[in-house]
Amino acid sequence: EEVEDPTVEASADGMTVQEFGVGLDLFLQGSEAEQRAWAGALTDQAARLDPSSDPDLVLALLARLLGQSTEASPHIQAVLHALANEGVMESLAARLGSGDADEESQGDALRLAVALGSTAAPALARELARSADRGVRRALMYALSQQGRESFDSVLRLLEDPHWYVIRNAVTVFGHVGEPGDVSRLEAALGHADARVRKEVVTSLGEIGGSEAEAFLISALDDREADVRASATLALSRLNTAGAASALRDLIRREANEDVLIEACRGLGRLEDGAGVDVIRPLAELSFYSRPSKALRVAAFRALGAIGTAEALAVLEASSEDRDPDIRSAIALALETTGR
Repeated sequence: EEVEDPTVEASADGMTVQEFGVGLDLFLQGSEAEQRAWAGALTDQAARLDPSSDPDLVLALLARLLGQSTEASPHIQAVLHALANEGVMESLAARLGSGDADEESQGDALRLAVALGSTAAPALARELARSADRGVRRALMYALSQQGRESFDSVLRLLEDPHWYVIRNAVTVFGHVGEPGDVSRLEAALGHADARVRKEVVTSLGEIGGSEAEAFLISALDDREADVRASATLALSRLNTAGAASALRDLIRREANEDVLIEACRGLGRLEDGAGVDVIRPLAELSFYSRPSKALRVAAFRALGAIGTAEALAVLEASSEDRDPDIRSAIALALETTGR
């Protein structure tokens, strides 16, 4: 029996979005035979839709198709694939990139982008590269991060962008979607001329982990910018790998910047590195040759408390009557954490 095609009344220029919506309703309600009969024409119309005429309705129709059973018929899948074309993906990216969209619309767009994965990722990445709005960029980065490995190839292409801020944002997403075997892809960014990019790279390396990430982070401890060295110190200590503690001890021996030294003390404390007591001690105690700042001394004493070995406790107890009340308070708290 011949079934009526819901697209037969479409104009030569194709259906309007509203007409397509009516046809899609009939299609989804149809029997398997009807869907098979209508799929070709509806797929053609989906590919020809102008999403700019009613982007909200187009995205709603796309969400409806995605909401079908995961075991949807190949006919439904064909229509979905045709509707998720480049123009519609650009509309989705624009919705995520719109500072004027309400919270509900943004949430719907985000869920749609994540569900579409690699189909939506290129458009989201392009929008991220051209957006000048920080809030928009954050939303796009979050969407790409939530897509996981589905967005990886699109993120890699952003790493080749000539603008430092695009590369930095790509590196941020890379930290969420990359795997230990991928870290060599960040080598060029680690040598970028802009310190803000290099700082983001070491943060992402700490998120990804692995032996290769450790090697890159150790090399970043010699970066010319203190902010990058401090970030590399934090990331390395969080990796908790075999070479991290040794690298941080070596850093303390040669480092002159106080902020980096404070982060290195915190790192050795985080790693509970008993061998670190000898390099931390000079940063905690006052002497004729060395007068570290109060902030550095506090960090050093806290690190000794976190390490908690007999040698570390001995340094804490020897300084427990320090003249500075803030130092005495820091030592008392450190001893308390060790149960002394």
